[in-house]
Amino acid sequence: MRCAASTRRRERLQAELTGLLLALYDILSEQTQPHPDAVAKKKVGMQYRYEIDALLAKNYARDIDLSFLARALYLSPKRVAVLIQSLYGKSFRQVKVEMKLQVAKQMLTETDLTVAQIAEKIGYRSTRGFLSAFVQMTGMTPSKYRDRRR
Repeated sequence: MRCAASTRRRERLQAELTGLLLALYDILSEQTQPHPDAVAKKKVGMQYRYEIDALLAKNYARDIDLSFLARALYLSPKRVAVLIQSLYGKSFRQVKVEMKLQVAKQMLTETDLTVAQIAEKIGYRSTRGFLSAFVQMTGMTPSKYRDRRR
């Protein structure tokens, strides 16, 4: 009898252990697979990033602000600021300046416009401000950048 009770107890412990292992497996597999809400949020975030990129590319020469983007995206300016920080890892101002300077780089390599003309075309009020931003981003002057790319 003692042997039968011992066997039943061992079987019960094995069943409990198996149940615990299966529960642990379920928990771990849930953590490794993205939650459907997370996938949906990422998709929405990427959609916003596409829209923000398009708006900035279209309006790089204008002095747009968060209110402009907020109206275009039907969000509050604060929400847009948080969204930009989470999508780009940078502030709105940094993203806007980088967009302008990307266009400037393209103009420097593809046109013969002067640095002052490029600064004006991308929305800088002064050539000095443009030069400062360009050097800070690239580590070289626009003229040097143009010479190296040609």
